[in-house]
Amino acid sequence: IRVCVIRNINNVKFDESLKNTFSDMVSGMPDGTIIVMTSTDNQPPAFIEKDYPGAVHIVQFWKYFDRDLINYIQKTLAGKKIDFHEKIVPLIIELAGSDIRRVDEIIDMAEYSGKGMHVSEDMIRELAGDVRDVTVFELTDMLFRKEKRSLTCLKQLLDDGIAELLILNMITRQADMLEKYFRLLDDKLNSEEAMTKIGLGSGKIRREKFGAILKRFTRDNLKRTYPLIARAEYMLKSSGASGGARSPLVDLAFGIVSMK
Repeated sequence: IRVCVIRNINNVKFDESLKNTFSDMVSGMPDGTIIVMTSTDNQPPAFIEKDYPGAVHIVQFWKYFDRDLINYIQKTLAGKKIDFHEKIVPLIIELAGSDIRRVDEIIDMAEYSGKGMHVSEDMIRELAGDVRDVTVFELTDMLFRKEKRSLTCLKQLLDDGIAELLILNMITRQADMLEKYFRLLDDKLNSEEAMTKIGLGSGKIRREKFGAILKRFTRDNLKRTYPLIARAEYMLKSSGASGGARSPLVDLAFGIVSMK
């Protein structure tokens, strides 16, 4: 796929000549090419929507999105008379991935589940887990906590067409992070210092997730994981196996989950 980017199209004055030029560009566009136009207006030039119905997909981004989203969440929670701690606002943004639809879902569930209660960070984490789609990051967290449901999540990702090598790379990345953490402990760093060294110096949620893994995943588990990773990588690259129950990733995941 090739991408042609036209920035600030709202500044272009489209007379008939320019409209014809634009039409020629679109009609002569090679297969596999996408035109991306940016505009500070809330809509594309009127003639584009009129002349190319169904061919234009509009994606709107908010300027200063994070700040606006914080204000939006605070006002929505207050408007619904939800008793909440200020810490849950950035937590909602982090767990929802700044997706406004998921933000609304979490708030709606908090309103329903938290009637007459103080909505805590733990409650928000639980609610966010109910509304989010599974991601590769969540899979690796569950897998290294040796949770059996990670096998179901892996199947879902494979069924959704997520590339096997991408999943394998993320599993390897998590293993490498653990290996570096254990090595730093051997170098006489304490746990807090080691977490900072591996990039977990800030971000309470990421540190908590990594801490949960450390409670379940031992150094011996890590030593046994690397041969499983190597075998899965060899099979993926040599045989082209892909998807479903036959994926080498299933054997890798099962091997990790089964570790004592």
